[in-house]
Amino acid sequence: MYGRSLISITRKIREEYKEDGSIAEQAISLVRTVYAFGSETKLIAKFSAALEGSMKLGVTV
Repeated sequence: MYGRSLISITRKIREEYKEDGSIAEQAISLVRTVYAFGSETKLIAKFSAALEGSMKLGVTV
């Protein structure tokens, strides 16, 4: 029972981190564009919002 629960939570965490990692990857690869358009705060807010789901899962584990 515990093993199944742990596997389920691990799967959810992976999905959350995949989204977070995607946002971070885009920001790093497009750093010049992000800086040129002054959208650092928007990108930071988007990344922070994506991390909320990971934090909730991490706290419940």
